[in-house]
Amino acid sequence: MAKAETIITCPYCKREIPLDDALTHQFSEKLKKQFEEENQRKERELKSKEESIAKREKELQKKREDQELELSQLKTTLQKEFAEKLAQEKTILENAAKQKAQDELSIELQSLKEDLEEKTKQVKDLRAMELQLRRDKQKIEEEREKLALDVARKIDEERGKIKEEVARQVSEQHRLKEVEKDRHIEALKNQIEDLKRKAEQGPGEVGETLEWILESTLK
Repeated sequence: MAKAETIITCPYCKREIPLDDALTHQFSEKLKKQFEEENQRKERELKSKEESIAKREKELQKKREDQELELSQLKTTLQKEFAEKLAQEKTILENAAKQKAQDELSIELQSLKEDLEEKTKQVKDLRAMELQLRRDKQKIEEEREKLALDVARKIDEERGKIKEEVARQVSEQHRLKEVEKDRHIEALKNQIEDLKRKAEQGPGEVGETLEWILESTLK
């Protein structure tokens, strides 16, 4: 099926004039290329951010796993030391040194407890950072979708502007041609009036004038 030809109406002579699709396509392709280059640049930036986030996620995951392993080992050590200290305490109690052993055990257990709390806090912080990274990643995806939509809308808007500008230029060219034609007709009228005046002077001059007008018209 043949492509429908775009027609505009000249505001001066009211004639229908076909719009040059090639000219519209040329402007549109140039604009589209500019937007595609800008879109590619922003796409590279988004990809770089994603890679950076992925790297940070991997590092945080490794660190969190290490912390959890260390925490597990610390719990095991704490339980083992507690059992050992308890056995030692029993021996000390049996040797009549109950109070001193209790003080030492309490201090050491408090230290281990504080260490455990610190490790637990670190794991919690790592999980919070991981959650924030996931949110940042989602935000990048949303920005990418918005960028694609904005580019498509901008291309459509500029394509319409280009079409209007081309139509205006074609209309202006047609108007100038009409003005030139009217000027030429007016010049011929003046020549005819001049011919009438010369007709009163003699047939020889009339023939020469007619020949000159004919040559001018054919040029």
